[in-house]
Amino acid sequence: MTPRATTAPARWAREMTKPGRLMMAAKTAVAAVVAWYLAPLLPFTDEQYSYYAPLGVLVSTYPTVAASARFGLQAIIGLGLGIGLGLLGVAALSAGVPVALTLAVILGVGILFGGLRALGIGGGWVAITACS
Repeated sequence: MTPRATTAPARWAREMTKPGRLMMAAKTAVAAVVAWYLAPLLPFTDEQYSYYAPLGVLVSTYPTVAASARFGLQAIIGLGLGIGLGLLGVAALSAGVPVALTLAVILGVGILFGGLRALGIGGGWVAITACS
């Protein structure tokens, strides 16, 4: 076996047993069990759907869900900024501004906006959308 193949399981084990990961697993497990037992006690709930409570715990505590939502929001904001810049470019062209100047300004401003840290993953979409 190659050295990489023999060290992969050990590396995976280290990653899975980091203190933060262990704590998250324990808290999520306890919260899911509590949710399972409390769900039937809520008014207007059908006891046969109690499994949704632990599922809700899992979805709300797993960091990937929050990261996905953040990435989605960043992409939407980046697309929105790009659309806005694109509309400004169309307005500039309608006003008689030369194509080369309009393209250079819109592209340059799009790249500048794309560098905003708050846009994160959506930053790349600003210039692409503006020039599309």
